[in-house]
Amino acid sequence: MKFPLLLFSFFFYLMSCVSYPKELTEVSLSNNCSFQLLSANNWQPLSALQKITVDWQGRIITFNVQMEIDEKSIHIIGLTPVFSRSFLISYENNLLNFTEHPFFRYPVNPENMLADFQLVFAEGNQIKLDNGKVINDLQKREIFIDNQKAISITYSNKNKWAGEILFENLLHGYKLKINTLEFNNL
Repeated sequence: MKFPLLLFSFFFYLMSCVSYPKELTEVSLSNNCSFQLLSANNWQPLSALQKITVDWQGRIITFNVQMEIDEKSIHIIGLTPVFSRSFLISYENNLLNFTEHPFFRYPVNPENMLADFQLVFAEGNQIKLDNGKVINDLQKREIFIDNQKAISITYSNKNKWAGEILFENLLHGYKLKINTLEFNNL
């Protein structure tokens, strides 16, 4: 009797991991400002394990992500506390795919997560905004929209892939703390 139930649960799990391809070249940061996403060929191939803490509306959630970038695609894999996959964000050829585990979900908006990671880790001269301005300092990046600070990013280390990064989205009222646990150039 256990085998049919286990088999049914397995097939339900497979059917529940729904993915949706979506063509995407930019992400809206506000009503009148968009960020032009960078394709994978704008990055050096890399692999990074990161601990993410999200602070939004008084809720704090911490989880790990594995970021993989090769010459064709960008992958952000959200991990459960036992390091199984909670979600997968893939971006290749201007096509965004997102799948998530049916029973273990984090409140993730794939478009915003991809844009936030790119805003944090891209070189300053690669960030292209419609109707916005980027100011890069040694260990700080600020994005202004309509002459008001919209996003603040503070790096604890000159190397973005080491130390702690504080990301604050003042428009949407959330904060991210990013700690890179492991990093490898591929």
